[in-house]
Amino acid sequence: MPHPLLRGITRLKRQETMKIVRHPYQASIVPKTQQPGALWHVAVHVDGSSEAIAQHEAANKEDACCTAMLELVRLQRKSGAAKPPAPELRRA
Repeated sequence: MPHPLLRGITRLKRQETMKIVRHPYQASIVPKTQQPGALWHVAVHVDGSSEAIAQHEAANKEDACCTAMLELVRLQRKSGAAKPPAPELRRA
């Protein structure tokens, strides 16, 4: 059984990870470290693939979410998809 401090860090990391899904793409948003002021990493994948087709870094969580949404819209327009459904925000 892990040390209580490690369980707390794992729980915190899980809470900080976000995922935005806009079929057929999804963006994962995670802090690079658990320290205040850390950069946020955005990775965009095709559903079911582990290969990132776009990666970005942002100064804060809000900027990372906006960057992810812009990238998802750009990819959908580029692929010529029909009118996309509304995005879903999920805790990863």
